[in-house]
Amino acid sequence: MEKLSKVLGNSNPRAVVLVARKADRIYSGLPNATNINKAYFRLQVTDALLLADSLDLAEEECVAAIKLTKLTGDSICISDAYQDMASILSQKKDYKGSLWCSRQSCELSNNNDVSKLLNLAWAYLDADSLERCKVFMNKIKVDKPNDLYIYYYIRHLAATKEHDYSNAVSFADSAYHYIEEMYGNELNDKEKYYTSLVTAQYEKGISEEKANLLIWVIGLIFLSAIVVVIFIVYAFRQYKLKAKRKIKYEKERHEMEEKTHEEELRHKEIQLSTMRSYLLKKINIAKRIEEIRGNKKDVVVLTEEDWEEIRMFVDNVEGNFILRLRERFPNLSDDDVKFMILLRLKMSSKAMGLIYNISEKSIRQKLFVYKSKVGLEGGNSPSLRSFIEAF
Repeated sequence: MEKLSKVLGNSNPRAVVLVARKADRIYSGLPNATNINKAYFRLQVTDALLLADSLDLAEEECVAAIKLTKLTGDSICISDAYQDMASILSQKKDYKGSLWCSRQSCELSNNNDVSKLLNLAWAYLDADSLERCKVFMNKIKVDKPNDLYIYYYIRHLAATKEHDYSNAVSFADSAYHYIEEMYGNELNDKEKYYTSLVTAQYEKGISEEKANLLIWVIGLIFLSAIVVVIFIVYAFRQYKLKAKRKIKYEKERHEMEEKTHEEELRHKEIQLSTMRSYLLKKINIAKRIEEIRGNKKDVVVLTEEDWEEIRMFVDNVEGNFILRLRERFPNLSDDDVKFMILLRLKMSSKAMGLIYNISEKSIRQKLFVYKSKVGLEGGNSPSLRSFIEAF
């Protein structure tokens, strides 16, 4: 049941919860059940709930698993439980809690588990501890394609947060190089498996046919030599025909599987190309924003397409800023939101004047008028610019 729950996790997340819970109940009812195995069965239930997006239930199960692991006194078991809890808290946006659990997991595993080290680096990134993340990443030694992909992807995200777009592009290329290698290795393994499967089935068929033929020969020998000879000739012809059909069938099946593999590879290449283009596009619009910030004299004309790219960039880099702004201040118009976006990007009054084709004085008047739209009233209220930058 426990192994079945892991297999179902790739195809039926809802069913995997039922199977994992049943495996946990059966094992817990055994008279010789150990605490360490109970803990791992409970962690499997936690992973199943994570796959089914039941974060609150997953957290409850993980808390129970951590209590069991502490009864065992096994540091590796406790470390694994804290790693699961770190993943749950990260998905619940509790980045400080996730960082604490990741630290505990690494300390208990003596800092020799690459996956846990990478999880801790990601936790530093989520908690906006960019310097700690960079220093920590420099200490991690990875050699497997899947670990290298995560390693360079974390570095890409960190570089993007620091607006280091040159390194962001370089790290993104490295990350997708290793994910392509991962998919390539996976397809090669599938090819080897199907080739060995076809060979085994063919050899099995040959062996079965020979065994059947031998049984018939032994039985017919007792009847007469003539009948035996006739039957051998007939059986051999039938056997040869079946063997040809079987070889043809296996060949057609193999060709169909090869076409399926090629289609999977093509689909993965399209996905990778799309993701890379999207990342590069975000970096290009970021560069355009920096150019607008540095503009001193020319009027800047932004099309709707430019505004849409700026919205996408701000939402991605600034933690869904536009969505949070609209949820808190639903009465803001599209033009109001555009003005707030420029403030969030720390545009100077002069640069904003070039975008709106008005004077700096008019921009300052707008800043005063817009304060009431976000509830900044009274003499002790902060400036609109500082409020939006900290929002």
